[in-house]
Amino acid sequence: MFLVCAQVNILKHRFYIMIKNLEKIVKDEQQPEKLEEYERQLIGDWVRYHTLIISLSNFMHSKFSKVVFIQYSVSAVIICTTIYIMTNIPVASVEFAGNLLYVVGETFGIFIECVSANEATLEVGENFNYFTAFYFSLYKLV
Repeated sequence: MFLVCAQVNILKHRFYIMIKNLEKIVKDEQQPEKLEEYERQLIGDWVRYHTLIISLSNFMHSKFSKVVFIQYSVSAVIICTTIYIMTNIPVASVEFAGNLLYVVGETFGIFIECVSANEATLEVGENFNYFTAFYFSLYKLV
């Protein structure tokens, strides 16, 4: 998921550079036919890159969704079982401390996956607003 976030940030940077280049060309405005050609080329490149990111995301989803579901399910059962076993162990024992560390580790593993998926979701949503705002600013220029 962090890979998708990185790719979306690269896409955002490329979009920003594209807008700046188009603003510079619009200010010069010596050859309007070159502006349209350059605009098409930049937007075409940007759309191709965006399509590749979507393909990467779909590939990752198709390969890892079942594995992640199984891992969540098994981890939840293991955490619940370990906590149930811990109810019969004295708190001051080494076995209790070991089980507690194990539960914390399992929970942390689930937490990391949830955070990365949430980060990817937020990144895509944030960038949608970013691209929309720049699109309207570009629309006002042309």
